[in-house]
Amino acid sequence: METLGSPFGEPGTQHRRDRMASLKKAMARRVVVDLSRVDWDLLRRQKAILVNLAATAEHVTTRRDREAVEGIIELIDHIQDETAIALGEKAVFGKSGR
Repeated sequence: METLGSPFGEPGTQHRRDRMASLKKAMARRVVVDLSRVDWDLLRRQKAILVNLAATAEHVTTRRDREAVEGIIELIDHIQDETAIALGEKAVFGKSGR
């Protein structure tokens, strides 16, 4: 059964090798997303809610659901990290940075 999790794969696995092959193909069709209208403070608060839900929902959700939420959190992490390179950590992560 397929599990949901990080969209970036686990190091040293076949999934990672497949992901690397996929990334090579994707370089030719790279997508640029305009994030200029993102409310970074709101996204940071929403991410904190998801992190809290993932940490406290173990007894009320399925493993698959938790892995889906964790995957979304990792996607937000990636978006924040990449945006911080362009805009600076303060703009993305707030006054105290990370």
